[in-house]
Amino acid sequence: GEDHERVIQQRCGVHTGQCVAGVLGSTTLAYDIWGDDVTYAGLMESNGVPGKVQVSSTTYSLIKQHFKASPRELKIKGHGLVSAYLIDGFNEAEAS
Repeated sequence: GEDHERVIQQRCGVHTGQCVAGVLGSTTLAYDIWGDDVTYAGLMESNGVPGKVQVSSTTYSLIKQHFKASPRELKIKGHGLVSAYLIDGFNEAEAS
């Protein structure tokens, strides 16, 4: 048979903010989270780059001392032009 190699390209989007969490259902339970910041995190993922982690400017302001990142601008419907960062790796001090 033929050898088939599958490559999976995954995107990851991260945003920091508030959410509401809860359990739904009475017989089949499901846990979910809601809120504008959850939606924004989803936009970071869906507008991201395969194989990369993209973070919002809010998240980047909290982690920038630990990570190197490349800034980018995204045009997102309903939000306009927003800043985001693609994580490139650890800062030198963190890597050692």
